Parts: sequence; C-alpha cells; structure tokens
Amino acid sequence: MATSRQRQAGHTLLELVIGLAIFITVSTIVTESSIDGWQALAANRARASLVTDLDEATVRVESFVRKATELPAQATVASQRYQAGAGTLILTVPAVTASGQLIAGVVDTVVYTSRAEGFVELIAPGGGTRTSADRLVVPAPATATFSVTAATKPLVTATLSATRPTARTPLTRQTSISTLARNAP
Repeated sequence: MATSRQRQAGHTLLELVIGLAIFITVSTIVTESSIDGWQALAANRARASLVTDLDEATVRVESFVRKATELPAQATVASQRYQAGAGTLILTVPAVTASGQLIAGVVDTVVYTSRAEGFVELIAPGGGTRTSADRLVVPAPATATFSVTAATKPLVTATLSATRPTARTPLTRQTSISTLARNAP
C-alpha cells in the first residue's frame, strides 16, 4: 500500500510574508494618494476663502467710496485717532438705519485700515444712539494700500492683498479697484 502525504491546510511562512508585503505596498500607495487629495482639498478651500474675502472687501470699499461725501485727512473712531495715508482710507458717508433708510443730515465716518488681526472696517456713526462698529473684512495676514488722486472728483485706488497658509506654499491674492468718490467735492 502506497502512503501519500496529506497536505495540511494553511499557508507557508513565505506565502504570508509575500501577502504582507503586497498589503503594505498597496496601503502605502492609498495613504499617500489620500494625503495628497486632502492637501489639494485644503488648498482649494483656502483659495476659495481668500478669493471670497478679497472680493467682498473690494465690493464694500467700492460701495462706500461711491457714497462718500468727503475724504477727511483724519478721524477718531472709538477713541483711536486715524490719519489718512497709504495704509488707511477715511470716508464720510451718509448715515443709514439698519434697514437701509437714509438718516437726513447725519453722516458716518468709515475707516479702512490694516491692523494685527487683518484688514478692518471701522464705522463711527454720527449722531443718534447708534454705536460704533468694527468689522474684520479680511483676516491676517492682509494689507491694504490706498491712493487718492484729486481731479474734478477724487479718484480712490484701493489695492488689497492677503495670504492664506496651505500645506505646500502660501496662497497670495491681490485685487485692485479705482472708483470716483462721486459725491465728494
């Protein structure tokens, strides 16, 4: 009678090592792809945030410049004195209520400037019981440069710049507007 060797169920050590090596290789590739994908997603979100912040800031500045009745050289808002210059824009605009109704004979002072927290809008209401307001327009690091060219109507040029950190390289965007202060003398 011939004896045959029965093969035992299971895998040899060599088969297990090869399987483990394949599993580790595939896992590494998938993990690196996922990390790259998440970094790209984070960069896209940072870019979108940056574009949105600067676009909204540009629209706000342009809107107030168009409404400006005066471009004073200095102003005091919340006990802080501001001087108009390359980094600070001061406007006097007609006052409106929260619902957008014009308040006859009352003007607000609007100051745009760069501070440690970013590019800010400060509003000092004239008259009434309204309170001053600070609004962070673009988070830091953000800068603003303003120039006013006197002609028949003042031409205000605003250049806003901001940076957002990302995993790879910082994103920087700059936007500029030139708008006439139509109501200013």
